[in-house]
Amino acid sequence: MVSHLLIDLEKFDEALATEHYLNSSGQKDELDSSKIYKQFRHLFSKEHIAEAGKGISNKEGKLLYDAFVGNFMGNQLKKISDKSNSYEAAATVEANGQQIPFRQISSILMNEDIREKRKMLYEATKPVKKKLTAFEKRSWKKVYELIQDLSGKSYLDYLSFIKEVDYDQLASQLRDFLVKTEELHIKQLEKNMASIGVRLKDAQPYDYAYFARAKPFDAFFQKEKLVGIAKTFWHNIGFEIDHQKNVILDVEERPKKVPRAFCMPVKVPDKVILVIKPNGGQDDYQAFLHESGHTEHFANTDASLSYQFRNLGDHSVSESYAFLIEYLLANKLFLQKYLSMSEADAQNFASFIMEQKLQAFRRYAAKVIYELKLHRNDLSKLDDKFMPTAGQYTSPAKMYVDILTKATKINYKPESYLLDVDSGLYAADYVRAWIFEVMIRKKLEEKFGKNWFEKKEAGEFLKSLWKWGSSGKSVKELAQMIGYSNVDTSYITDDFLKFFKQA
Repeated sequence: MVSHLLIDLEKFDEALATEHYLNSSGQKDELDSSKIYKQFRHLFSKEHIAEAGKGISNKEGKLLYDAFVGNFMGNQLKKISDKSNSYEAAATVEANGQQIPFRQISSILMNEDIREKRKMLYEATKPVKKKLTAFEKRSWKKVYELIQDLSGKSYLDYLSFIKEVDYDQLASQLRDFLVKTEELHIKQLEKNMASIGVRLKDAQPYDYAYFARAKPFDAFFQKEKLVGIAKTFWHNIGFEIDHQKNVILDVEERPKKVPRAFCMPVKVPDKVILVIKPNGGQDDYQAFLHESGHTEHFANTDASLSYQFRNLGDHSVSESYAFLIEYLLANKLFLQKYLSMSEADAQNFASFIMEQKLQAFRRYAAKVIYELKLHRNDLSKLDDKFMPTAGQYTSPAKMYVDILTKATKINYKPESYLLDVDSGLYAADYVRAWIFEVMIRKKLEEKFGKNWFEKKEAGEFLKSLWKWGSSGKSVKELAQMIGYSNVDTSYITDDFLKFFKQA
């Protein structure tokens, strides 16, 4: 068996995570994963994959097999991914005679008050997106070929086998969600777009980004107070970030540090880095709370678990905990206690967060439906209820525009049809995490009240879940542990409908 390679696998993960951390935190200009793959090249062989394939009768064996498959593929794709990452990092966009770094455009767009300027900036990104799409095409062609060659399965069949998810059943539930929340979504989005002077039928992605920046609430979300507020919240449920030896909080200002908070689990649970470069605004707070949820989950994983259960598996488990902490911003009591909002302001902001969450969930539901069709090369047209018709889309890009626009009511653009696709069908991990977040939150409120976020008993309850790591228990198993029979969209559907009926 390949179990003797587990120590080296973990060292490889640690080296790769450190490289990504140094690059994203602005301490290293070039991302060079190639040298790390070269250092650990003994791990990447078809022989190891074949050997690991003999142990897939249990979950740990399946996860280990997937690690060897994934790392072999990463090694094969490293040149494309390094070139793509390096190009994106160096790419600039020309606007008003200035050269603006491509990665800064999203931040500038969301802060630009003049709609014509938002449009001009968005349009100016097209040449860069075209080049990035060329990298994506090469990458996906190779991914499909490699998965077929290594596992004998199609890409989606392989993911379904490894993650034990019935994607078609999930897509069916998501279609049902989209239909049931359609009327509510249109009503909320019409109001939201009107608040920035845009008619719903004209709404563009850059308009929604500007709305979601939530400038009217800026006074409550000062960047200087963010880390202190987060530390106080965690203290109140029993976690002392400053005294956790396995948690590093990187708050240093560096010019090339990515603007959005992120968590880097370098070695679970021994070394977890939480990175922030606060700019101010609610988006900062959402991102930091989300990433701190990941951080505490990884930092409180049981160290005695196997490498597989600590590090591997789908992302829906950890994303559930990250969402749980992020969406405290939709809890009026939390907003009043930690952000000193009046009851009226707290209600308004909670409504904003829930509207944003509804838009995000609908977008990701659409992404799952679209990506299943994309990976199957299924261009059959969908009707307004996301069911197949006799017609055909003329291209994947046209299919992307139609499905995403139908679900979100925002006019999506064809140039993002591959750039909006994450590997491993991450969109499905996200939607399952959003669903489970509601279920954990309901259980916490049931046991400890609406103000569970200030009770150490709630922290202990969360630790009892977090100890299982990334895949010691699946989302379904965790749900059953806390008293649910299954994980389905009925919980999140009811949560939205109930909230907006009360709001």
